Amino acid sequence: MSRRTRIAAATVMMAALLFAGTAAVRAVARPAGRVVIVLAPYLTWDDIMNGPMPSTKAAAEEGLIADLNVRSGSAGAGGPSLERGALLLSAGASVLTDPGALGAYSAAETVDGTPASELYRRIRGEDPSGADTFYLGAPRQTLTNRRAVSDAMIGSLGEAVTAAGGVTAAIGNSDPGRGIRSDLQSRPAAIVAADVRGIVARGDVSASMLVTDSGAPYGVRTDVGGLLARYDRLVTGLDAGRPALVVLDTGDLARAYAWSSNATTSTAAAQHRAALETVDRVVGEVASGLGERDLLVVLAPVVPEEPDLPSSFAPLVMRGAGLTGLARTASTHRVGICTVMDVSVTALKALGITIPSAMVGSPIGGAGDGLALADRMETVVRMNDTSVAVEQVRADAVNWFITFTVVVLLASTLLLIRGAPDAPRPVWALARAALVLAPCIPLAGLVQFAVWSRPPSAIWVVALLVGTCLALWGCALLLGRHRAATVPLIAVTGATTVVLVVDQWLGAPLSFAGLFGYAPLFGARYYGLGNEMAGLLLGSAMVCCALVLDTWRDAGWTGAVKRWGWPVTGVIVLGTTAAPFLGANIGAVAWMTVGFGVGWLMLNGRRVWTWRNAAAVLVVIVVLVGALGAIDVLGGSGSETHLGRAISNATGEGGVASFMTIVARKAETNLRVLGRTNWTWLLVAVLLLLGYMRWRPRGEFAHMLRNHPAFSAILGAALFAGVIGNFTEDSGVIIPALIMLPVGVTALYLMLDGSPRKPGEGS
Repeated sequence: MSRRTRIAAATVMMAALLFAGTAAVRAVARPAGRVVIVLAPYLTWDDIMNGPMPSTKAAAEEGLIADLNVRSGSAGAGGPSLERGALLLSAGASVLTDPGALGAYSAAETVDGTPASELYRRIRGEDPSGADTFYLGAPRQTLTNRRAVSDAMIGSLGEAVTAAGGVTAAIGNSDPGRGIRSDLQSRPAAIVAADVRGIVARGDVSASMLVTDSGAPYGVRTDVGGLLARYDRLVTGLDAGRPALVVLDTGDLARAYAWSSNATTSTAAAQHRAALETVDRVVGEVASGLGERDLLVVLAPVVPEEPDLPSSFAPLVMRGAGLTGLARTASTHRVGICTVMDVSVTALKALGITIPSAMVGSPIGGAGDGLALADRMETVVRMNDTSVAVEQVRADAVNWFITFTVVVLLASTLLLIRGAPDAPRPVWALARAALVLAPCIPLAGLVQFAVWSRPPSAIWVVALLVGTCLALWGCALLLGRHRAATVPLIAVTGATTVVLVVDQWLGAPLSFAGLFGYAPLFGARYYGLGNEMAGLLLGSAMVCCALVLDTWRDAGWTGAVKRWGWPVTGVIVLGTTAAPFLGANIGAVAWMTVGFGVGWLMLNGRRVWTWRNAAAVLVVIVVLVGALGAIDVLGGSGSETHLGRAISNATGEGGVASFMTIVARKAETNLRVLGRTNWTWLLVAVLLLLGYMRWRPRGEFAHMLRNHPAFSAILGAALFAGVIGNFTEDSGVIIPALIMLPVGVTALYLMLDGSPRKPGEGS
């Protein structure tokens, strides 16, 4: 290489290095972004659309809105509260709360005469490091969750920000008055912003954020001017290169809600309106100073409670960071619904910070950008109203269904034992018709939402259920006229199978808030096929196939159905249930594989109890779980389901311990469900009645099994699947109960139809 060539090459390299260095300097100099969360407890969509909140409404118009679940899997974890909503944001995971935990304080405050900083040292054995504010209750809340086998980490949000070199701040106070006892004080902003040590670097949550107002709830209101001045000073002092999380507590809404039961209706309404104006003024001032990369979040961490009604969704408004339209997140797979944990994850994503493994939420994206605010608002309000309406009658509907089914099973058994030959033939026909009605009810609980997807009230939900059920029942009985006696149950179980499968293929619109499935308001599941309907799907599919084989046993195609049709059905049902992009219920792989595997062996006259068969089933389960997990993980961050997030955590900083936590939690939930659900009574009734009919000397059960060999095979397969489902799923006894529902009903139906002791035939 000549000297001239070497000089030219060096020049090019120097220019490239200078360019890269300039780019690096620019990258460092770019602002890191700011996330401001405005807490507005008890805010409603009606407040935003029709109240004195033009700035908040404008933010919703420009940005993103969603129904926000502030319970997020809180069954057994205590009811909603302002502090619990703050802890959910802080942990980015479902938490249990200890109401006796200490609160948050500014450094200059005292707690029942003891300086807050001294109390912090007494609790943690370290100095609060010059922090403006700290949350003293974090250790006790953390201990509460550890005792409950929860891996939630209080302070994950604030810790992630500070670990990335950022700054956290909390400003505002929701205390119900001045000079109150420490256990009555409320400072949710500091709970949200605190790191794992309970530290919030900047801000003020003391009573100095309040001013006296004799006409306000508890005689105080938020000093809005002082709050905004404190915020302005904070923002002015921020380093542009550091990420910042600022949580503002507007305070007045919480006080107005707590005081409303003491005031007249008109006074309470005026105080609520004044509180809305406070929130809107804060939102307007903050929004005017944020840039394109910043994110403004307005949310209600707790919702108003109404007598005899379940807690509703809360409103969420986000403006900035490219978020527009309706919320879409992998946590719910429902456009327009997200969880409070998703907000925590989205805040970190907006700041460019790595999401801690302890956080279980998913980043929020936007959908339906072209929709006007009124249309988006109608969508979220209708989803909320339907969810509340369904939840209002869910428990009663399930209990009435279980009671009806148990009574029908018992009456049918008594008829078989003591009814013949004295009972007239119409009684036998009525008993068979009642047995057909039982599986029509959960099917109607799905089909009713095809008739009207968003019924607005509990009355309409019940009316739709009854009307749809009667229509399905009538159709099934009509199909059975002048045909084989098994046709009505073939129709009902076949329709149940098809509806459940096709519903998942179409995005599960019918399963959104089904009466016999999962409840989105409780946050255990929002999408896919829940354990309840997965159990019903398996039982219905197996019963339908078996009845078809027994009804047309002499047809030339039955052999092919037993050998190939059965496994194809299994693949469709299992794939629909467990695929991450469909039913997303990976736990069903184990018991569905066992059910279809044992059923295939018995239908084809093979031995069941062999080590080779057990090993084959185990290998299939492992391969399927591995394949589905790989599909889920490869789907990319933000789209994975529970399985994908669990695998990611186990292969990341969460380690195998995260899987062990899941296993322990499932086992604990399984034991709790066993004694707390009425589905236990349905399962016990089915098993006891069938067991009694099996061993009683007159032999109707044995007669039925001889006449229906395919059904005999799936009866054994269903029992195997139910046992495995009970011990592998956190729904426990609910799974075998719903698997055995169509099986038990069909068994008694066939015994009534084929009993050797029908009326007039003697004993």
